[in-house]
Amino acid sequence: MGKYDALTPIVEETRARQPVSEPQKEKKSGKSANRDEYRQISVYIRRTMHNEAQRALIGSDEDFSDLVNRLVQQWLMNEIK
Repeated sequence: MGKYDALTPIVEETRARQPVSEPQKEKKSGKSANRDEYRQISVYIRRTMHNEAQRALIGSDEDFSDLVNRLVQQWLMNEIK
């Protein structure tokens, strides 16, 4: 008899009480994984403006790059007219 044999029933009982975990949801691939559609760029904006934009985006489904894409698209639409 090993020194941990007495713990086997306790471990088995604990495992039996643990809820079965739900299957993991499929992860959406990010923009960085879709290099055919997206390109990473670097821009300089004022720190205060970036902080305000990040705060405004809290709780929305939009991230900072989505915001920039939307604003550039709007700008291009106005330039074309």
